Amino acid sequence: HGRRFRFGVEMVGPFDGLTWAESAQELEQLGYSTLFVPDHLHEGLGPITAMATAAMATTSLVVAPMVLAADFRHPAVLARELASIDLLSGGRLEVGLGAGYQVHDYERSGVRMDPPGVRVGRLIEQVREHGVGARLAQLAVVADAALGRRARHHEEVAGALLVREDAVHQRLVGGVQ
Repeated sequence: HGRRFRFGVEMVGPFDGLTWAESAQELEQLGYSTLFVPDHLHEGLGPITAMATAAMATTSLVVAPMVLAADFRHPAVLARELASIDLLSGGRLEVGLGAGYQVHDYERSGVRMDPPGVRVGRLIEQVREHGVGARLAQLAVVADAALGRRARHHEEVAGALLVREDAVHQRLVGGVQ
């Protein structure tokens, strides 16, 4: 088949003795294709800043969040930030959005942790109605498998997101527990 196998790594901080930018350069030199950054309030760097820094320090490394929890960012602001990283990196952004699942993130942020179905519904609304999908192509949203509606949510949302025909963004799927 025509798709090549790629390797990615998730990092919460730089390698010992290196800066974040130097660590991204090291990953690129080692042949990794993607640097994933987590989106949890109790670990690592802020994902938007970490992705932008890594993208600007490298020439081929793709950057991606693993995954951005929709409850913690306004969708219009998030869409603008992600579109900026994508533009400035020459299209080296992969996007993963999720409904959030870490209890500690909700406790630390002061945001109420609603049941999974409510969080997934909010995520779908943000993607559809507030511009996240209008700025980026092919974002896949998948509901919690326990809800028994995984495929239905994916189809409903994915069809509305094919906005830019020239985009080659990859899909990164995030769920909830």
